[in-house]
Amino acid sequence: MTLECTKGDNNVTFVKESTTDETGTYNIECKGDHEEEVCKVNAVNEKGNCRKIMDNESDRIVLTKNMGVPSLVRFVNALGFMTETVDPQCGKVITELGLDKLDD
Repeated sequence: MTLECTKGDNNVTFVKESTTDETGTYNIECKGDHEEEVCKVNAVNEKGNCRKIMDNESDRIVLTKNMGVPSLVRFVNALGFMTETVDPQCGKVITELGLDKLDD
């Protein structure tokens, strides 16, 4: 995962990388205030079985204290990866969850 902040015409002002743990959780510490910048977290995967990035490959994040958010912790929408092949057990799980009947 990569946090990148830009100012103006894609002038990169801050970049920091992080890796996910076995649960897919990651943390990126960002120092300083980035009120005048556009910051986003990008999904980047260079190893493992799940190399295909899902459609939501990035999400913007506000990194300033001046927006009325009392906590210094920020969250982005879920970003994820997929395998190139479908697991044979997926059909069974979809049926168990009733997801195969959503269009009915």
